[in-house]
Amino acid sequence: MMGEEEVLTEIKKVAAETGLAGGRLMGAVMGKLKGKADGSVVQKLVMSNFPG
Repeated sequence: MMGEEEVLTEIKKVAAETGLAGGRLMGAVMGKLKGKADGSVVQKLVMSNFPG
């Protein structure tokens, strides 16, 4: 599993590429990181950094 720093880096990349935030950003990130990162970690980081 990816660590929080790695997940946050990927979230920032996806946000920059797509312009998404909140739940839509989380969906895009989960699609990209499926099986690589814990969903609760992704949710926590998306909502605290890109609440939308």
